[in-house]
Amino acid sequence: MSPPSPKDRQLAHVPYDLTKCAKPGASVKSYDGLCGNIIKDVLITSPNMRILYEPPLNECRVRLRRDRHFGRDDPLYYPQPFSRRAPHLSVIRVPLPSKSDASQDPFSVAWVVPNEQHFVSACGSFCQGFGTLQDTLSSQLADLGDNVIGAMPQGYNGDVYLRTYSSHLRATILRLQVAAPMADVLLRFRCAQRYILELDARIRWLEKYHKSFEDVQTKNLNCYERGDSSLMGAFTDELDVVESLYRSGIPVYFLRPFRGVDVRVDEVVPIIQGYSDDPVSGEPTKIRLHTGAIVDISDATPSHRVVFIGLPRNPERYVAMGRYMVTGIEYPSLMGSDQPRSSTSLQMINVNPRMSTKPGMSLRHASSKGSRNRQAPYSAEKKGRQKHHSSFLPPSSPLSPASIDAWRDALARLSDYNQSLPPPDGINRGYVLPPPEMFVTTSNPSTATALFRNWLRLRQVLIYRLSVTSDRYSKKQWRDMLTFDEVTQMRPETRTGQRRLEAMDQLKAMVDATPLKFRVEDIPSTPVFWRGRRLEPSRIPPPVYAKEILWELNELNFRQDLVVLDHHLNRSRMDIIQRTALLDACWTGSRDFADIAKAQEGFGAVEAEHKVRYLRALHSLMMGWTDPKPVILFTPFPVTDVNGHNFEILLQEIERELAHHYALSFLEVFGRAASIPHRLE
Repeated sequence: MSPPSPKDRQLAHVPYDLTKCAKPGASVKSYDGLCGNIIKDVLITSPNMRILYEPPLNECRVRLRRDRHFGRDDPLYYPQPFSRRAPHLSVIRVPLPSKSDASQDPFSVAWVVPNEQHFVSACGSFCQGFGTLQDTLSSQLADLGDNVIGAMPQGYNGDVYLRTYSSHLRATILRLQVAAPMADVLLRFRCAQRYILELDARIRWLEKYHKSFEDVQTKNLNCYERGDSSLMGAFTDELDVVESLYRSGIPVYFLRPFRGVDVRVDEVVPIIQGYSDDPVSGEPTKIRLHTGAIVDISDATPSHRVVFIGLPRNPERYVAMGRYMVTGIEYPSLMGSDQPRSSTSLQMINVNPRMSTKPGMSLRHASSKGSRNRQAPYSAEKKGRQKHHSSFLPPSSPLSPASIDAWRDALARLSDYNQSLPPPDGINRGYVLPPPEMFVTTSNPSTATALFRNWLRLRQVLIYRLSVTSDRYSKKQWRDMLTFDEVTQMRPETRTGQRRLEAMDQLKAMVDATPLKFRVEDIPSTPVFWRGRRLEPSRIPPPVYAKEILWELNELNFRQDLVVLDHHLNRSRMDIIQRTALLDACWTGSRDFADIAKAQEGFGAVEAEHKVRYLRALHSLMMGWTDPKPVILFTPFPVTDVNGHNFEILLQEIERELAHHYALSFLEVFGRAASIPHRLE
């Protein structure tokens, strides 16, 4: 059904001659109206626009709509009451029609409504509805995001909107690279669009409109007699606000009670309002904006929950909307589940004490009350028993990526620690992803092959899981889950058969904690791919691929370990946005996305000048940790000049100090070797 013509959208018959004081062509004051109309005994005029929007006069019930926006309550798609706390919402760009020359606008991708046609499946038949966004659309949005972030003005470092929008935008763009259920992918895309448009509006408000808005009383201030029709504008019933918006060239819609007072109105125009394309319900489902763009305001099925109820002028509704949308990019609780994962899993308790060990002290005989009140067992190794690999020493394998000297040595200094000791009370020392060393330390080629093939089959699903839950599993649990198909003829009555069945159940339970649904039995028939290349499932991947696979696992485990360690040790007063930004500055990508193409960046960089900014971020992060800390963390970052004398030597020493403090702190908190970054050569 086509939308009604403007003539048919006259909201109500005007019982009063509004144009009797008209002065066409004469200068307009802010309280005059180039156009006007009456709605519910309220006179609405605009001094700088020749169109009017239906104002929000009643209590609003805000919820997400079918197209993943908030309908008429959304400042991206409809003018809102002016907010002094968020004035930039009045200068948001108005959406343009998608099928016109306007679609060539640089911001056109910010108004695309994503759907299943923009979604690319990633996991074949065993996991339907799981994938990523089309590369073309994702790249266009990422490029626009980079351009907007690059336009951020200097001198506004303390602006909370710039900091919040830019941080969320970077995170969301990166999360679009991670495969997820279609609903999550489309919501993340919508989040990125929102942050782009709001960040762009904030930048332009600060650079162009803020001064003129505040300086309306200044003499000789230029007055824009016509509003910029590319801006969303705002409603207001305050004379000082309408004056400021008018003089700033921002579209303004002035509301006042209609009492038959003579007001200049040059023209009575229809009021833009919602219309219905559903002849049965008659409820408004669409709005045609003054640019010609049509906004679908239909409700979702089933409806999303209401996130705010109240008057439209209450700025708290924007806070509620933002909190609801940020669920598309936020991470789960770092404390994980409080339920044991097996008979050997530890029960979580409320107290998480650190060991009292000081940096530099040997942990070989560390002990405490209870189960650790005994001498560390270092009895002679029995003959015929396979030597246990120490997690503190790098495995010697042609399949492993190269270790980084400072980080490898930091772990090696702790290699005398007795790995038979239990973790500190109340601590789950498991891994959020499979520990990479178990792929190359097994002496059974069949086991290694199963680990590689099933990790690659489940890789995207298990990485997506990081955005849903932070539950951790032991090496044994990961090995059992990834080798469930190693034995083709499984006998349930045997001990091995029971372990395999338990592993399959555990794997299914792990994925059931996410929105994903699939049959574990279908996994063995799924092809094995790595970076678009199909691999033979019955063989260990070639060394060049194996190194890439294990580099990514090392990197993601390191990032997750650093995040959870910071959660335990952070005593800074940073808010969560600042802390997250500082963590993300310690690597390229995000905590759940490590780009192989950028493996030569971060701590894996070969050239010292390419590594310094990541070490500076790690230094700043650790300065906020609880004591004890090394001396280097009580002073500013020592390197200020990359061209200075002995720059490389000084940076190497800094890296050794920071790597050792990280490894030792992680051991004190979690009672195991920390995951460390590696270099992909």
